[in-house]
Amino acid sequence: MPRAYNAYTLTERLTILATAVAEGLSATEVHQRFGVKPVTYYSWRKKCGLKSSHGRRGQREASIPGLGHATSPESGTLAIDDPGAS
Repeated sequence: MPRAYNAYTLTERLTILATAVAEGLSATEVHQRFGVKPVTYYSWRKKCGLKSSHGRRGQREASIPGLGHATSPESGTLAIDDPGAS
């Protein structure tokens, strides 16, 4: 029997990452809030360059690829850059 899992769209992943960065959420808090396993969260974060493999701050801590700058938590909105629109 195949294992059930949740497939997240790119937009969902970027939204979860932006929220986690903006609110300073831990992997456990991301799991509790969004249902994303910590290992999956760490994988997404590493792929986006938010943290290096040694836990040091990545160069793009405040800027997630595919997103404009994550807005402040007060506004609650995200700007997703569309490379094709200019």
